[in-house]
Amino acid sequence: MNQSFLDESLYKIDELMNHLLRRLHQKIWRHLPQEMTQSQFAVCKLVKQHGRLSVSELAESLGVSLSAVTVTADKLCRAGLLERRRDSEDRRVVWLMLTGEGDRAVSEILEILHRTLKRSFERLPDEDVVKLVEICEKLLAILRAEEERAEIEGEG
Repeated sequence: MNQSFLDESLYKIDELMNHLLRRLHQKIWRHLPQEMTQSQFAVCKLVKQHGRLSVSELAESLGVSLSAVTVTADKLCRAGLLERRRDSEDRRVVWLMLTGEGDRAVSEILEILHRTLKRSFERLPDEDVVKLVEICEKLLAILRAEEERAEIEGEG
């Protein structure tokens, strides 16, 4: 591939992604409850997807420190959106779980996100949507392979 073409394309993709994400965020984040930030929503969304997570699992998934997740979890617990529960078999393990209020808030925001994306994507031809999914899957596979290779090389 022509290096100049690739550089120009990457610049344009970066610019487009920033504009797309900014517009999506503007539509979605105004629906967050007053006590919830975007990073707190990311935590709640992951907990919802998995049902329950430990602080270390959350930190690993988000790529942040244990202390950052602990601070965020503390705030969400105080706001009544998240709760801590000890594992019934291993009392050393503490699970983070959504409360009913937290689950409702995350579900509402995800529904807004889905409706927003659907309104835009339904205007595209099916082939474009399929191609976009394929490209995203390929890029993710490349990034995962690079991460795995880096882990193997780091261990060796």
